[in-house]
Amino acid sequence: MASCLFGAYITDPGAVNIKRCYTEGNISGVWAGGIVSNPNRATLNDCYSLANVSGTISVGGISAFGVMLCENCYYYGKVENGNPISGGEPSGTYSSVYYCTEQGNDPNSGTFGKTYAELLKKETYEGWDFENVWYIEEDVSLPTLCWETPEPGTIGILALIFVFIISKRK
Repeated sequence: MASCLFGAYITDPGAVNIKRCYTEGNISGVWAGGIVSNPNRATLNDCYSLANVSGTISVGGISAFGVMLCENCYYYGKVENGNPISGGEPSGTYSSVYYCTEQGNDPNSGTFGKTYAELLKKETYEGWDFENVWYIEEDVSLPTLCWETPEPGTIGILALIFVFIISKRK
């Protein structure tokens, strides 16, 4: 599991900009969000959550409450007692934010429910940067961040370096 924030509770997020991170696993709490619980004035850019999220008040696949700005993000997981993107009352600005329609409907404008098959297609994600930020293997996987995927040949080069180092130690 890798994430830059994992269900964090931000008390004063005036200057917080959460970028290019993801979460996975299981998150639960009173106010539970897949990436953040109370983002208040925070912005989220190019993030996603695959976490299963459950709670009692304001449960959301991305955040428990609305964010100031959320753009180029998606959620795919199971939400109990909440909404796919934000669990609170509709608030903030959402731009090019996606979720699977099997998870319910999100009340925030700027969020788009798509079928699982549509989420596997690059064309679904309007305005997303699939050259520098995102990677997708069409019809096979959901988008991941480019930093998660090594450049082609990197694994082979690292393996050769490892073998060279080990052989020099003998």
